[in-house]
Amino acid sequence: MSEAAPPNAPNNTVETPSASQKPKPKSKTQWKTIYKTARILAIIWLFKLGATAGLYGITRLVDVEKHTLDDSTRDSIRIASGGSFVRLRDGFTHYEIAGPESAPLVVLAAGASVPGYIWEPTFDSLRAEGFRVLRYDYYGRGWSDRPRIPLTQEVYVHQLAGLLDSLGVSEPITLAGLSYGGTVITSFAFMHPNMVAALVYVDPAIRTPRSVPWYIRLQPIGDLLLQ
Repeated sequence: MSEAAPPNAPNNTVETPSASQKPKPKSKTQWKTIYKTARILAIIWLFKLGATAGLYGITRLVDVEKHTLDDSTRDSIRIASGGSFVRLRDGFTHYEIAGPESAPLVVLAAGASVPGYIWEPTFDSLRAEGFRVLRYDYYGRGWSDRPRIPLTQEVYVHQLAGLLDSLGVSEPITLAGLSYGGTVITSFAFMHPNMVAALVYVDPAIRTPRSVPWYIRLQPIGDLLLQ
């Protein structure tokens, strides 16, 4: 006669999963779907890489900057657009200023990719409202010089400070920054707080400075990646 197990005795029986509980291997249809998705993504990536390489080649074969920035070009720009130039520490800066001299000054700082003309509607509106308005091109953009130096925040802040000094501006101003211009006006306000009455940010892109990886600095890898 067998003895009954105590009610609290441990159960040492190992249960084996039934056939319905075992993980099912991926079917051929699932593997085909995964393969097709990966192939589509690879094709898209290769197409993007090819398009970028093509654009890079075009920019190397076709020089989109048709003019040399010399005195003759600057004179023609003055006549055609009414803009002005001033020679600062790191080169010539192209700018345009309008409005009553006694009115509050608003300085418009553009983004990284499009020079000062992007502010055209805002420039005209502020002038019509009676403000004095200043817009300018960063070094390396528009009609300003392309100095062969690292274009750091210190350089851009010094450019704006030098431009204001050349125009005899001594009263606090309103600074408006679009996209990357938000970084420029923030750096300017940090370095010249007594010159700033107000900051206006339009879709600002403010980033912490960081070093560029070594492989980005290689030619033509950097140009290809940053097209």
